[in-house]
Amino acid sequence: MKTFTIHCFLFLLFCQASLAQGFDINTTNPKTGERTIVTKNHRAEDVSRDDNITKRGMVFFDAGYQSTLNNGTLNELYFIDLNIVHNDASLGCLKFETGKVILTFEDGSTAECMQVSETSCDKLAFVGGYALTSRTGTNADMRGLFEKLMTINLTKIEIFTTEGSLDYAIKPKEMPYIKSHFALIDRVLKQGQPAKATAGN
Repeated sequence: MKTFTIHCFLFLLFCQASLAQGFDINTTNPKTGERTIVTKNHRAEDVSRDDNITKRGMVFFDAGYQSTLNNGTLNELYFIDLNIVHNDASLGCLKFETGKVILTFEDGSTAECMQVSETSCDKLAFVGGYALTSRTGTNADMRGLFEKLMTINLTKIEIFTTEGSLDYAIKPKEMPYIKSHFALIDRVLKQGQPAKATAGN
């Protein structure tokens, strides 16, 4: 019985370690009130192949939040960042004005996210940032998708380029880890206090 209890304890520690999550950025500007939170796209000190979230290809994933005050009005942005190693010059670019991703969830539902990062045309890898809403969506839609990403597994990401799209299935073992990005941001926002950013990142 004692051995079984020890094994269960070690298993729980392993699970918690595999979901360990931290920040690249977590700051508040005391003068403007601007808040920026970005999670790390890797578990250990440095990025490794094991941090790839997809069954084929290589995609590294993090999530973020930014808020600004404009004449007393709070403006919020919830987003994801994708670092995509593709090694395919025929894909063209991730274009700021038209770029998007389609997220597919375990329940079969989908959601469109618009590109908010600069145009990226690298022939080996793309870096794209996407607000959690379509171009016709609302702030309520963005918050709703953020909450959904905390609770329902993401199973696929389709990334649209100027010449086509890249379709990535998510590794099952990475699904809880993806949700942990959003849960961490939500927890910190509810606490109302900035946490210290991870050193060296």
